[in-house]
Amino acid sequence: MEEPPRAPQDPNLPVGMDQTSCPYLIGPFAQGEVANPTEAWNGTDTGVVVNGHVALRGADGRPLRTLLGVDLSSHNRPDYRLLARCGTAFSFVRMDDSYNAHAAELDKLNVRPLPYYFFPVPAELRNPSRYTRLSDTPDSQAAVDANLATFQKLGEDGVQTFLARMHSLHMTEMPVVTVRNPDLSVRSQARVLAVDIEQKLEPEPPNDTARVYFGRFYAKAVCAWVKGVQDALPGTLVLMYTTPSVWGEYLYAAYPTEAACLNAMPIWVARTTVDGGDVIRSSRSKIDLYTARLCTASGSNRCVVHQYSHRGLLGLAPPLQQGRATHFDLNRFFLVQPVQTGAGIMFVREQ
Repeated sequence: MEEPPRAPQDPNLPVGMDQTSCPYLIGPFAQGEVANPTEAWNGTDTGVVVNGHVALRGADGRPLRTLLGVDLSSHNRPDYRLLARCGTAFSFVRMDDSYNAHAAELDKLNVRPLPYYFFPVPAELRNPSRYTRLSDTPDSQAAVDANLATFQKLGEDGVQTFLARMHSLHMTEMPVVTVRNPDLSVRSQARVLAVDIEQKLEPEPPNDTARVYFGRFYAKAVCAWVKGVQDALPGTLVLMYTTPSVWGEYLYAAYPTEAACLNAMPIWVARTTVDGGDVIRSSRSKIDLYTARLCTASGSNRCVVHQYSHRGLLGLAPPLQQGRATHFDLNRFFLVQPVQTGAGIMFVREQ
């Protein structure tokens, strides 16, 4: 994404930010500095409760060069002007029936809309009983091959569903994201699309066999979908939105061909943090080990976008609590650099 010029009155503030509307916050926060209720809002929404975007402090104590944003879908009814006044530079927007309305309003305020698409796996393919008896033995090979073919077709058919959705939204291509050097010269450009990959087995199985095989088959479908989309839309860079647990319990088990495909993708990671801080933590908890493996699977940090809270209450005065207004997912888009790999160019975090 093209980094905007710095505001002349304060080189640290996001462009267009009005501090009378939102505070300028810098994480990580000290313990107790912001609220982070243990109980999730709406059953799933976690993260720090803040009334502004949270920049991230670098090793030198100054804010890192990041763009601050949200993500929107048909569930959101935002005050777009307030989002802009709070320094929102971009928004991922789900390609649902609200996409064009959100994108048009964001464009008016110079907030960059970036599309994301939810890739669904039918419920019958998420039933763990389908996979619990599989194994790496000749007796299971026919069943494994049949599942691989099913998920390959799921991905290929999903491309046509995606292209039909594009057509219904009158989209012909993905928006261009520009990566610039500090002197504002263009470093690289790509057309960007995010795909939402976060489904699990239901109910969650008590052993790993079903998870391993579902992860292998899920990866087959995802990579077939990505290849089909990139064939149909040359030059499109696909970011994968996912969670550490989906990677650490499922996708990590991908067969080598799909592992190479997944490991080459930049990541938009959903990992809320207790202090509003960075995505990779020093903790040895299972979720943090999963996160580290996800982000560094390619050797560099490929988690270029971090969804750090689901509880952003932008522009509101304390006390901040559930139910006062629509709350937003908050994201940071890090400065990225292209890296040449055996699979081609991939994008990783510079910082």
